[in-house]
Amino acid sequence: MEEHKVWYPHPKEGWLLGTIQTQDAKSLQILTDSGQVVVCPTDQTLPAPKEPENVEDLIRLNDLNEGSLLWNLRERYHQQVPLIYTYIGPMVVSINPFQTLPIYDDDVLEMYRNSMKDSLPPHIFSLANTAFEALLQMNSSQSMIISGESGSGKTEATKYVLKFLTTVAPSVTNNSGGGDLASRILATNPVLEAFGNAKTVRNGNSSRFGKFIKIAFSGGKIIGAKIDNYLLEKTRIVSQAPTERNYHIFYQLIQGSSPEEKRKYYLLDTTEKYRYLTHGNVQVPGISDAENFQTTKLALETLGLHAAEVDAFFYILSAILHLGNLVFIANAAEGAEIKDKKFLRYISALLSVPPEQLETTLTLKIMTTGGDNLKIPLKVEQAVENRDALCKLLYSKLFDHLVSRINSHLIFGREFPADAKFIGVLDIYGFENFQTNSLEQLCINFTNEKLHSQFNKLLFSVEQEEYSREGLEWTPIKFVDNADTVTLLEKAPGGLFAMLDDEGRMPKATDASFTSSVYKKHGKHSKFDVDPRFPTQFTIKHYAEPVTYNTNGFLEKNKDTLTPDIVRLLAGSMSELIKGMFANDLAELELGLSEAATGGVAGSRRSIMSMSLKRGAQAYKVSVTRKFVCSLQELVDTLDACDLHYIRCIKPNDTATPCNFEGAKVLQQLRSNGVLETVQLRKTGYSRRIPFEEFQHRYSCLGCESSQEADIIMFLDEFLEPEDATMGNTKVFLKSQAIECLEASRQALLEDNVIVLQSMIRTMWAAKQLEHKKMQSEAAKILQKQIRRNNAVFTLLRALHMKRVRVAATVLQKYSRRVLVFSHYNPKIHQKLKEKKEREERERREKEERERREREERERKEREERERKEREERERKEREERERKEREERER
Repeated sequence: MEEHKVWYPHPKEGWLLGTIQTQDAKSLQILTDSGQVVVCPTDQTLPAPKEPENVEDLIRLNDLNEGSLLWNLRERYHQQVPLIYTYIGPMVVSINPFQTLPIYDDDVLEMYRNSMKDSLPPHIFSLANTAFEALLQMNSSQSMIISGESGSGKTEATKYVLKFLTTVAPSVTNNSGGGDLASRILATNPVLEAFGNAKTVRNGNSSRFGKFIKIAFSGGKIIGAKIDNYLLEKTRIVSQAPTERNYHIFYQLIQGSSPEEKRKYYLLDTTEKYRYLTHGNVQVPGISDAENFQTTKLALETLGLHAAEVDAFFYILSAILHLGNLVFIANAAEGAEIKDKKFLRYISALLSVPPEQLETTLTLKIMTTGGDNLKIPLKVEQAVENRDALCKLLYSKLFDHLVSRINSHLIFGREFPADAKFIGVLDIYGFENFQTNSLEQLCINFTNEKLHSQFNKLLFSVEQEEYSREGLEWTPIKFVDNADTVTLLEKAPGGLFAMLDDEGRMPKATDASFTSSVYKKHGKHSKFDVDPRFPTQFTIKHYAEPVTYNTNGFLEKNKDTLTPDIVRLLAGSMSELIKGMFANDLAELELGLSEAATGGVAGSRRSIMSMSLKRGAQAYKVSVTRKFVCSLQELVDTLDACDLHYIRCIKPNDTATPCNFEGAKVLQQLRSNGVLETVQLRKTGYSRRIPFEEFQHRYSCLGCESSQEADIIMFLDEFLEPEDATMGNTKVFLKSQAIECLEASRQALLEDNVIVLQSMIRTMWAAKQLEHKKMQSEAAKILQKQIRRNNAVFTLLRALHMKRVRVAATVLQKYSRRVLVFSHYNPKIHQKLKEKKEREERERREKEERERREREERERKEREERERKEREERERKEREERERKEREERER
């Protein structure tokens, strides 16, 4: 009897494979692989093949359903070296292995460099190479969107993408010190992880901010980079859950600093001595804070930041920790005062502000009324909130300044080239659902909703609409559309964020009144729910899963208040770093006060702010959610202008243990990300659409002679299978394997032509070199002939000259001998010579006698002069002696 296989649902593994034993009209009796028998309703099972397929690209699955897709991913994950990457056409699914794999070294990177997609196993390097090649070939900007829930491996994926891009593309050198541009881009990872990552319940190295890294290219070279950061989680600075930690940099600073550095930064010995670090004082397995601190400092140096500036960063971090240790007590007037002033002195020195002014800012509220300043004492609870607000403000300002300084060292020139083509890498916070979810989680989850909506629009709506517009025969694929959720949150007016802004402007608004207003407005919305028993809670039905939010603190967090006292205190710091961080805030504050005094411009935003100040309110600036929604929309607009490449990161379990594939958890993420629908669309759809003229221009080298539809059809029939391409009204539609085939043929043809061209060039060069060598040989022969001729003439002339010299010498010797002989035998000559010698001897003796007499005369004069001086000296002494005696006589 032939066995029939089915997929049956399992509470932990999602779908498992079983064999049908018996069946009736409504149920199946299934024998599992473990030998158990289960009964399952027929409509809850899925058909399965006899032998499930293990494929590298999910669109190649013949039996496409959740069971076969999940089995394929599980089998690949459970290999000896886990195969964590799987393609969905041009997309990549990445499953976090929770272990280090030997698949990212330089040798592997070189394998994927300039390689075709299907020639090697699926890898994130392959997708990065695809984006790089598309940028070079199409001259269009690319973006890689790395998404997934917290702990799914997004940060590590970002590192490997940046490693690939900075390795395959050469970079120019910045002259401002530090490393080259590629090294600086890689050095941003440890710095931003230290300042922006922390341990959470789900992840030991969770990014608590979003970042979009743009790497600009020109001629295949990296010419600059820029980092845009989004929504740093500030609440974590002052409080953490019991199993969570503050930002890594605080632990690195304390555990990695030397004794000298601890004295320099006024650091205490251990993290246990800091209140801001004891809420979640836990050690992260596999992380050494001391070693990472040295890595962070080295990265800051590589980025080109000076030691004095880095010291200023650490001064601020130490000041934040000491601010957390301030204890406020109630005084006799029930106002707050600082119990121990020792920490106050530390903070004052670290922030370079007067201690008296710092204490006043922390314990008093200054109100300006009618030109007079009123000092209102704060209660203990208010002082604590004021202190925590100062710390959150300092850290967020420091983080923004750090990103700005990093950007200034990632740009070759004064600013990021606006017209340059770039590859963007988006590492955004993953979907979050904690026991208590606040405004931060709402913004984070809205970000994921917005990006998922863009993904749906690009992959499903826009693509299928284009199929219909181009006249293709197409059966629409249904997908889970989250447009209602996005509209619920961002619509203006009427959306939750707009209502939060409106509620914040009400004088007596509370978090409960905001929840009530939202319930009245959206109580019947399909994606919104409220439990009347909890007046400060509501539930949003996100695409991933429903999340319940606690609105306590929503209004205060959304204000992001900056009190004038704090701004003036920090803007007046003697530290150039701190003063610069708050210079714009001080200018905005003074301008607001000035407009408030003069009436301002009616109806303007600054007029509203000024009137607020005039009424005594101490806060200004646009709301947190408003700024965030605007920046997120700018990001989406940027992504819309790029060719997008998706990396879907999957978290296989919640315990971060390797080789543990929990099918139900993976399946929930696959469903929420629309992976099955994506596979269906990619399997039946067309990943590339090229206008006729552009298609003919690009593939004319392969024989596409014109842009007429008939000619293109003939060309496609020659190269491709009928199901891999089709014709629209104005465009050619190609599946991924079709475009890869055409590009491979084009590349092979170009390479062959290049080889022929190189051969011809080498032949011409060799002929030219041969001709040049012949000319050199002829020239050498002529030169040698002339040199030999010249040498022969020179030798002949020298021989003639030597002959003349010998003849002359012979004649000279002849006459010299004659003179000698003549003088030897002539007495008169002998007599003259004798007289000459005697005369010379006599003159010599006379000269010596004259010199002797002159010398004696000089000695005599010198002797007389000496005697004269001695005589004068004796006379002087005798005179002085007489005068002394006369003086003594007179005195006596």
